[in-house]
Amino acid sequence: MFSLSQNRTTKAILILGVAFVAIVGGLWLGFSSYPLTPKQADKLAQNAASSTVSLFINGTAFAADVVATAALREQGLSGRECLGSNEAMLFVFPTNGNYGFWMKDMKFSIDIIWADENGSIVYIQEHATPDSFFKNPPQAFIPTAPARVVVEVADGTVKNLKIKTGDLLIFDTNILKNASN
Repeated sequence: MFSLSQNRTTKAILILGVAFVAIVGGLWLGFSSYPLTPKQADKLAQNAASSTVSLFINGTAFAADVVATAALREQGLSGRECLGSNEAMLFVFPTNGNYGFWMKDMKFSIDIIWADENGSIVYIQEHATPDSFFKNPPQAFIPTAPARVVVEVADGTVKNLKIKTGDLLIFDTNILKNASN
């Protein structure tokens, strides 16, 4: 059985413990809710608008980085050192259109594939090179048919997989809902 002094000591320890948790929790909440800088907020928005999905072309699987905002689409693969043979970038647009691409700040050649919202390939540009950007004016690669998605893959992929107009890109079409202007 506890004596009166032990009971007071237990209560004091309990009160101090609760106070400590409240103070530490309050400090944590205060620091964690500190306003984000514009750069941090932009980075969080980019992370929310980008993800990696599986994409299949002619039976070959690709890990595709999805870009669904105007800022991410503009950045694309610019500045990257390379793109692996089973990697891709999947550009998702809010509506069908004849979306052009250029090779600004690119360090390697790629193949570009345009497809409609059902994944049917409508146009292909093989071997788009970085030096095409330095032409006067810079060369833009523009499809002859409207597309909703565009896939950039490693140079030579189209030839190696015998990809042609009418083939299907297989991907989760739910990503189309995330596209913004």
